[in-house]
Amino acid sequence: MAFVDTPFTLTNSVITDNIAYIRDPAVGGVFAGINGTNPVYSVTSNNSPGILVNNTIANNNGDQIDVAAATTIFNNIIVAKNNNTTGLKLTGTGPVTAVYNGFYNTSPNASGVTLDNTNIVIDPQLTSDYHLTAASPMIDAGTHGPVLKAGSMTGETVSIPGTDVDGEPRR
Repeated sequence: MAFVDTPFTLTNSVITDNIAYIRDPAVGGVFAGINGTNPVYSVTSNNSPGILVNNTIANNNGDQIDVAAATTIFNNIIVAKNNNTTGLKLTGTGPVTAVYNGFYNTSPNASGVTLDNTNIVIDPQLTSDYHLTAASPMIDAGTHGPVLKAGSMTGETVSIPGTDVDGEPRR
């Protein structure tokens, strides 16, 4: 999915086997603007602030998430198709808040962003249709409370959806 010059919120989604931006196949799952003018992209934009919450972003062609503007990323499962692509890459000025995410098979897990210890690196144990197995270590690994919105100077928070990707109530 590509977002250029538009704010976005992506919730309870599954993004797999994707190329987010056709002009750069190194961007796989989610692409949100760039920083500065780049002839590969043919756009100048870091004006795509966003929120990603409760998503599974897996097995995409290239980096799983590339963002340039203020982005809040939490309670996501980020799995690379092979271990030589980045899980989360900041290509602009940010800031980025990334908490309570699970990374697997990404190398590096993040670039341009420092991940805190709420982010874990572990096999999420997904089924073939990208659901968590009953034994998944990702069950209850996220947060149930609001998260501070990236770049907020007033303490603005982002709330957790009440249901998961299948519409089931969150525990």
